[in-house]
Amino acid sequence: MNLSFNNFLNTYLKIFYSSFLITKIHHTSHTKAWLTQGMKISCINKRKLFLISRNINDREIKNHYKKYCKVLADVIKLAKKIHYLLVNSSNKTKTMWNIINKNISKKPRRNNISFININGTITHNSQVIANTFNTLKQPIPSTKLNFVSPKEIEYVVSSLTTEDSHGYDGISTKILKQNIPYILPSLTYICNLMISTGIFPTRLKYAEIKPLYKKGEMANISSYRPISLLTSFSKILEKIIFTRLAGHILVEEQFGFRTKSSMDSDSYKLIKIYLCH
Repeated sequence: MNLSFNNFLNTYLKIFYSSFLITKIHHTSHTKAWLTQGMKISCINKRKLFLISRNINDREIKNHYKKYCKVLADVIKLAKKIHYLLVNSSNKTKTMWNIINKNISKKPRRNNISFININGTITHNSQVIANTFNTLKQPIPSTKLNFVSPKEIEYVVSSLTTEDSHGYDGISTKILKQNIPYILPSLTYICNLMISTGIFPTRLKYAEIKPLYKKGEMANISSYRPISLLTSFSKILEKIIFTRLAGHILVEEQFGFRTKSSMDSDSYKLIKIYLCH
């Protein structure tokens, strides 16, 4: 499965990148990357405070100006340090998360289980603990998944949101929709091979992690949240599998995470059963 998908993706990307060459655009900008809009406004305010403190002989205003300069200098120094820490890092994702966890004072979770209560008896035996957890697993019932047709692939691709965002391979859904007629047979074969072998391509398990600004000061790490950018091909295969597994792993009693269902439906059904009895 992985070999077939790798051959397909390598061929596809080779044709794509040979058709659309990547060119470098050099920007002659002297803007310091670590300076945010808030810092620039603070620098303007600092200049105003300087003019006021220079023209007015007031000790309180002069002390306020000195404190303002110190706080602003510390903020800019920290922003510059974080900027170069990310730029020079070989693993930017890990570095970013280390900075985020440090700033939010997140304590690492302790996942080591030294003992556990099993049927009223405390045991420290790691093998017994592991076997007990294994017995708690509820495997998915064995089901035979139907193969996919080219028409279904076309429908799944057309249902994807047209976006310019993309995963690590650089292929967006906008591009994929335009050339799906040319790769439809190959993509149908890949999907059916995945269903018959039960193997999801390894290269589709990778995601590009990017920080997304939420609100607050842009120099503050806690103002961002990470998002995962999946490849467009991954979205297609995931939708194909979801349509086949949804009816087997989601029971009728589950109302959340199902189409045309919500907690309102759950409340309605509960009240209906109560009134009928």
